Amino acid sequence: MDPDYKLHFASFLFAQNALRFGKFELRSKRISPYYLDLGQINGGPGLVTLGNYYASFINHLVEEEKISIPDCLFGPAYKGIPIANATAMQCENKMGFSIKVSSARKEKKEHGDASDFLGYTPTKDDIVLILDDAFSTGKSIEDARLSILRSTEEKSSIDAVVVALDRKESTINKKSAARTFWAKYGIPVFSLLTIYDVIEHLHNKEVMDRIALTDENKADIEKYLKEHGAD
Repeated sequence: MDPDYKLHFASFLFAQNALRFGKFELRSKRISPYYLDLGQINGGPGLVTLGNYYASFINHLVEEEKISIPDCLFGPAYKGIPIANATAMQCENKMGFSIKVSSARKEKKEHGDASDFLGYTPTKDDIVLILDDAFSTGKSIEDARLSILRSTEEKSSIDAVVVALDRKESTINKKSAARTFWAKYGIPVFSLLTIYDVIEHLHNKEVMDRIALTDENKADIEKYLKEHGAD
């Protein structure tokens, strides 16, 4: 991978308005001074770039023998769906990996295709990667895991979780939420960036003619991490 990919990826997310700084309520009800919304990347060129970053990172993990070449990319509804689609296309284009794409319906469909899945239905023989935007408490990833396991009578092989950003959130006992998930389910969590990478690469950096992460933003994030970050 590009040795400067963290700088370039963080700058790309900010330029696309996907990474924002301010005041945001999370699913956990915590009030965060920053937010990642990959739904803001909704045009062709942006999705191609996003898919290329994910695909290159997956290829890197394969080369490092941290994961196997996946058979299926599972994108949790709803934001995970375009991530998985964009990544699968770039895996094919850049690395020659032919990978299926899957997601689970949030609402049961009563007509036509009444399957619980959109796209491919994972089987017990498939190696599956779960792709999402960010890892906070792990609740949405746990829901995705259960959806995949329900698809087969035997346990599917969920090789790993890959996200754009690990927020480095803590559990109630101040342990890393991502590492707690890994220990509980035996499924590693890999991220292209952590919030600490964002601070390192965007603090006082000019992106699209404005400072991406100001001193005030940085101070707010560090205060949040002191309270909610993992030890």
